[in-house]
Amino acid sequence: ADGDLAVPDIHGGPAVSSRLAAIQYRPPKGDPQTAREALVGLVDQAGARGAGLIVGPEMATTLK
Repeated sequence: ADGDLAVPDIHGGPAVSSRLAAIQYRPPKGDPQTAREALVGLVDQAGARGAGLIVGPEMATTLK
């Protein structure tokens, strides 16, 4: 999922806007190299769509 996020400046300035992307996928178990390659591809896609902040699954590349 992705969307725009506007955060007000705590010092009274204008709000800062950035695009956020959350990556959710099922990494292959026992194959960390393939998991990393898949995650890099998804990060590249999110970046190409303008994401300034990308969040992925915890331990997505460390499953055994």
